[in-house]
Amino acid sequence: MLAIAAKSIGSIAAIHITLSGICIANSALYQGKIMTSSKSKTDTQKDTSVSAAMTKRIVQSMYNGHGINPNDMSPGCMFVDPIAICVGRDETIECFRALKFMSPKTSKETTLAVKNIDGDLKQQVLMELQSEYFSTLKVTSLLIVNIDRTGNHPVVTKFEEQWNYIVLLNSFPFNLSRRLNGKLSCFFTPLVLRD
Repeated sequence: MLAIAAKSIGSIAAIHITLSGICIANSALYQGKIMTSSKSKTDTQKDTSVSAAMTKRIVQSMYNGHGINPNDMSPGCMFVDPIAICVGRDETIECFRALKFMSPKTSKETTLAVKNIDGDLKQQVLMELQSEYFSTLKVTSLLIVNIDRTGNHPVVTKFEEQWNYIVLLNSFPFNLSRRLNGKLSCFFTPLVLRD
């Protein structure tokens, strides 16, 4: 009975690792369509500069190993990339605490566009992010950040990072594998990385 359980767990782990590998390879090995900077005609300069400046400040902190201020995120904030889907403030915070291990450094954050997604109080900021990990691995990403400005303090509701501008594999079973990675990151990061 124990042998069957061990084989089952091993098979599930192998499938999970394979699916995660496919998600990473899809984004790491191909190049998507590069965007250039633009400004939507419906946005005002003041509105776009507030969202763009907030996003740049948050991104510089997150992707340089300094984590993220919980007050800058909605309680249900999501982070999605080719490796993980993190749901909620706690999972997103732990994901970026785990990123510290990779010695991240951004060399460039360029705002490409700011779009209104629900009136002028909810906006989407598109940025090109050039990052370096372990002082050798260089990645160019399209970062899509949704911001809710309905309260007194604007908050991020979603981060989506597309490595090499490749759209993420969001269908089953890839989304399930990435969601499991988000849960595992939230569980293991506090055990491994102490403040």
